[in-house]
Amino acid sequence: MNKTITNGFKHGFYYHPLYSVWAGMRARCLNINRKDYKNYGGRGVKICKRWDAFALFVKDMGERPDGYTLERIDNDKGYFSGNCKWASRKEQNNNQRRKRQRMVWCINGLIFRTSTEAAILLNVGHATIVDWCKRKNKPDCYAEKLY
Repeated sequence: MNKTITNGFKHGFYYHPLYSVWAGMRARCLNINRKDYKNYGGRGVKICKRWDAFALFVKDMGERPDGYTLERIDNDKGYFSGNCKWASRKEQNNNQRRKRQRMVWCINGLIFRTSTEAAILLNVGHATIVDWCKRKNKPDCYAEKLY
């Protein structure tokens, strides 16, 4: 890859498939003018010093599978190789802070963070889980607010 100045980017990585992922991560944590800064940098989410270098981010994360996005395993910790992975959109949606803190779903003694997680693990539709727990159509099932 050519490392000369190309379109104002001297590193030559601007067109790399992971460059926008890396740049987006940095913007969420470092740019106070971004709308979503409050959910990342504004609440203390940091990026490890190693990942200041795009090439090291790529080396640590490897290539991104089709349809996957960058996810922090523990949303209360920052961006570093031990806390990041490539995740599907479904996985990402299940791990959002607002969903994780809203409800707990209890079905036959099993506890799930989201109704979607319960549906996947019990091999039934999402609507079935909601019907069982919220409408009391199945014994030993309920949804409970966490706050």
